[in-house]
Amino acid sequence: MPNLLKRLVHYTYRPWAIAYIKKDRWFLSNGLNIFVPTGVFHPGLFFSTKLLSAYLTSDSLRGKKVLELGSGSGFLACLSAKVGASVTALDINPLAVRVTQENAERNRLNVLCLESDLFEKLPIQPFDVIVINPPYYPKKPSNMAEHAWYAGENLEYFVRLFASISHYMKMDTEVIFSVSSDVEIERLKLIAAEHGFDFVQIQKKWTIWEWNYLFQLRNSK
Repeated sequence: MPNLLKRLVHYTYRPWAIAYIKKDRWFLSNGLNIFVPTGVFHPGLFFSTKLLSAYLTSDSLRGKKVLELGSGSGFLACLSAKVGASVTALDINPLAVRVTQENAERNRLNVLCLESDLFEKLPIQPFDVIVINPPYYPKKPSNMAEHAWYAGENLEYFVRLFASISHYMKMDTEVIFSVSSDVEIERLKLIAAEHGFDFVQIQKKWTIWEWNYLFQLRNSK
């Protein structure tokens, strides 16, 4: 049955979603009014964002220093700021950076958003919470929009992520990220282990055709 559902999704939902995001859209959720232009990851079409947003709103972020890697439209960054966090958001896509800043201003929220390839433009500093909705698939991005989906032919995104993230962590920093069963999870765990990290599963949810997970990155040393 799961394989049949995946085939149905491949031929129905995904083509519809691809067609849907070829136009500028608005996304209304959690009291936020988010503009999503074409070329920017849409937070309402994929279960990873729903899992992350539910987790963020269930935890107490008030007064915490939060970093989002890959802000896209800025929905998660704005949601974190709305519940009282001090938020920095990064994205490699200049359009996503501009839209994140505009959506924060539109919703009267304070978010610092920087154009950065991972941590490249961010001074070393500790955060209380780091939120990542990462690109999953092993393919080289051919344009800025594809950075939201593709992590490089050999998952270079994760190699660089796990090699650098410790500079932005304290002993008690929460690093939360989402993946689905459509991803090579064991391969990601091996890359993390090479840099001294373990994956700790904090949530698992079946969503129509696949399992979706939230993991916490923990220092294994």
